[in-house]
Amino acid sequence: MSAQKIRLTVESDDLMTVAQAAEELGVHLATAYRWVESRVLHTFRIGDQVFVHRDDVRSVKSQIVNGELPTDKRGLRRNKLEQGTQTEEKDL
Repeated sequence: MSAQKIRLTVESDDLMTVAQAAEELGVHLATAYRWVESRVLHTFRIGDQVFVHRDDVRSVKSQIVNGELPTDKRGLRRNKLEQGTQTEEKDL
């Protein structure tokens, strides 16, 4: 099976590195990478570089402002625990 090539046109102003996204969001770089791993921030690769779309950063920023997304590691763990507890309660 051969790989398909996809052509994507994106304005360079719409792209940010993960480090730029972290700065824009006011969080530590490690927090931004945790969000990438947990798929809070969606990334894509062009060559050997990883980028975040500016609209995705805006969306995450509004979640932070609205208190929907904790910005520290402890808060992320707490949210996962709460979600797990809610799932267990539903199963009962």
